[in-house]
Amino acid sequence: MFEPKTIVRFAVTVTVIYAVLTWMWQWSPFERGYSSYFRMMGNSAFSQFWFWPEAKVRFLDAEAPGLIDRINSVLPGKLPPGFEPPRAQGVRDTMLVLMNREVPEVPGLLRTSSRIIGYTPTAVMFALALGTPVAWKRRGWVLVWGMFLVHVFILVRLTVLILNGGFADGAKRYALFRPGPFMTNVLDRVDVVLCDDPTFSYLVSGVLWVLVLIGFEIWTSFRARRAKVPAVRSNRR
Repeated sequence: MFEPKTIVRFAVTVTVIYAVLTWMWQWSPFERGYSSYFRMMGNSAFSQFWFWPEAKVRFLDAEAPGLIDRINSVLPGKLPPGFEPPRAQGVRDTMLVLMNREVPEVPGLLRTSSRIIGYTPTAVMFALALGTPVAWKRRGWVLVWGMFLVHVFILVRLTVLILNGGFADGAKRYALFRPGPFMTNVLDRVDVVLCDDPTFSYLVSGVLWVLVLIGFEIWTSFRARRAKVPAVRSNRR
């Protein structure tokens, strides 16, 4: 059990680190840097959309000038004359272009937020890992594994967003499949909780952090038991 002062120090450290990371988002170069990384990660992960070789997604900067030209440049077909992309929606700074090679003339367009989807859970995990009351070497490993799991979580969020926003929407011509009413309702509910609920980022990051700590405890106990086995055997001889 940790002493009360250790718990207080942990809480203060996490709060301060997260507050600093939140403040840094207001700094334009930092915001642009992470948003660019977020879009690069999305382009790499969804250059082919999972098991569908005919489908891919491109992530574009929705706030940069010449958005229509850049959308046109990534499409196998061309947009119709007079096309207008979805309007700006608050912090939704990233445009997702959903493409199905079997229906090249009908792309799907979605807007999302690099901050809500990616940066918030990443910042929470960063603060928790650095504030963990263990040796610095162990904190480093907590940070590495925590960031790995957070990025898996981000990819899951994006997958649900893309499916519910177009690829699994039976009303869209470019849809990859057409789920029934039950699955459509499930996707809608999961999308609302997973991608739209701001508190979910904190909850999932906290759970993943706890899982990392439990994993390290299991690994440490396993190594300790293995180290004792040779000593026991040698004593018996």
